Amino acid sequence: MDRLNFSSSLVTELWTPIYDRSAWEAPVFPIDVINAHQSQDMLCIEGLVNTDLAIVFRYLQYTAILFNTHYHSKTAINGAFIRKCLGFVHSSLIDLEGHLTGELSSPT
Repeated sequence: MDRLNFSSSLVTELWTPIYDRSAWEAPVFPIDVINAHQSQDMLCIEGLVNTDLAIVFRYLQYTAILFNTHYHSKTAINGAFIRKCLGFVHSSLIDLEGHLTGELSSPT
């Protein structure tokens, strides 16, 4: 599946009523997640791509750190918080649909 079709399969008008950005606030991650992100020198794409796309990438990184932390420490994970994280990412992808379609289909 090419990048444009993958993007289109994630972003569809059917999701818009559920994942409209106005209904989703950016989650506030625990300080240990943010510190882990900084201390591990994880990839930072701010300034390299569209600002909104960089936010999506960063929140996916934070969410992955959160999953890894709970997995390795064998502690329970807050399902409502994970839903909020992934809901925010999904709503951000819906907002980016026009940008992504234009950027991915333009010749480089």
